[in-house]
Amino acid sequence: MDFSQRLINLREEKGWSKTDTAKKIGVSTGAYANWEYGNREPTRKMFNKLEKIFEVPESYLITGSLDDLAEHLITKFEKELIDEGKLNKGVIELIINDINSRMFPKLFPRGAKDAESLKKEFEEYKKDALETWTNYDNLDYEIVSRIRYALSSDISDNLKYFYSDFYESDDNRLKSDKRITNKSADLVKRLEQLDRFQRSYIEGLRHLENKEVIAELDKIEDYTNAIDNKTGVIKL
Repeated sequence: MDFSQRLINLREEKGWSKTDTAKKIGVSTGAYANWEYGNREPTRKMFNKLEKIFEVPESYLITGSLDDLAEHLITKFEKELIDEGKLNKGVIELIINDINSRMFPKLFPRGAKDAESLKKEFEEYKKDALETWTNYDNLDYEIVSRIRYALSSDISDNLKYFYSDFYESDDNRLKSDKRITNKSADLVKRLEQLDRFQRSYIEGLRHLENKEVIAELDKIEDYTNAIDNKTGVIKL
C-alpha cells in the first residue's frame, strides 16, 4: 500500500470528505486531492499537519510501518494516563507492559494487517489491561496466574541448555535428544514434573473455599520438610 492509499484509508476511517480534510489542514480541496491521486506529495509542514489530524506518526504515513503506529498509540495512551493522574507510576507501567506484550507478540505474528485493524486491536488490549489492573476484586487471581505462567516459561525456556545441540549446532536448534551429561535426561524429566506440579498447585489457589483442596495444598510444607531432612538442607 502506498502513501496515497494510506491517506485515503485514514480519511475514510474518520468519515471525512476530501473537502473536510483539506479545511482541517488549511489547503484547497484540489491540493489535497492531488496527494490522494499520487500527483504530488505534501511538504514537511503538511506532513506534520496530517500526522496531527489523523493521529498517526509521520513514519506510518510515509512507510506504512504498523510497528511505528503501534508504538505511537501506546506512547500516546501512556501520556494520557500520566496526565490524567488517577493511577500511579507502577500501575501505569503494568498496563503499558500488558499492551506492549500483546501488540508486539514474540511467538506469533501480529493479527492486524492494516491501520484500522491495528487500532481496533489496540482498543481491545487497552480495555483489557485497564480492567485487569484496576479491578481489585479479581486481581489476586490474575497475579497468581501470571506467577504460574512466569515459572512455567522460565523452566521451559531453560530446558534447551540440557541438550548437546544447543552448544554444537550453528543455529542452537535442537535436532536430537542427545543431552550434555548422563544426568540431564533425569533432570529434564523432573523439571517437567516440577512445572506440572507448580501449575496444579497455583491452580489450587483459585479454590481456597474448598477444604479438600486446602488440605492437599497444605501438604507442601511436610513434603518440603521431608526433602530438606533427606538432603541435609539447613533451615534459616
